Amino acid sequence: MRTKVFKQVVFMAFFSLISIMSNGQITKQQAISIVMNSVVGNQSDSVNVYIDSELQSGEYYVLSPFDSIASTYSDYWLFFIDEQPEYLWGHECSYVLVNYTDGSNYQIKKQLPPFNYNFFLEQVSVPFNFTKAQFDFTIDFVPDNTTQVNSDKYAVLFCGGDGGSGFMWSALSHMYCGLLEHGFPAENIFVLSYDGTAGPETNQSLDLNNDLLEDILPVPCSSEELG
Repeated sequence: MRTKVFKQVVFMAFFSLISIMSNGQITKQQAISIVMNSVVGNQSDSVNVYIDSELQSGEYYVLSPFDSIASTYSDYWLFFIDEQPEYLWGHECSYVLVNYTDGSNYQIKKQLPPFNYNFFLEQVSVPFNFTKAQFDFTIDFVPDNTTQVNSDKYAVLFCGGDGGSGFMWSALSHMYCGLLEHGFPAENIFVLSYDGTAGPETNQSLDLNNDLLEDILPVPCSSEELG
């Protein structure tokens, strides 16, 4: 009896999705249903799900001033799925793009969330509330293999400090990984932060992308060093 009921429920859910996709235009609520049923599923109690409440039409969706993702759809709904909600930066997450025309969708795995996402993205399902910045130094950063490294690209990143809160270090890590994804060679990225040391009141780590190499230069962030 349970098997029969389960099959009926699955069939009804599948039929509902087919009905949604046959309408020709996918509303925000229909897109939410597609993602929650087809992508999130039984993980709804362990991940946070957000949506950009505005229908998107750009070829690229800007995640931050330093990162973006490409879309194969001309009009689409953009979802952010936070797979490790207790962490602010540098953790497993993904993006789902839902085609406005027919409800087709695809998922993009990333390790960086949108910049200030908790201020501008609409909550869909948020079982975990963010409290304070956490750092997971066990995650390996893997740049996009399709990115062509350009030895002519150079960058300088620097910050004087933020009183030990860790938010500026998070921003540096975010920018550093974004530059790597956009073809900047690691040896051409120069980072100065605090006094160039790691500690509870300075940098969370001198390694910004968890490749076991120190990315922050061991010198103070000063006008003399920047010069």
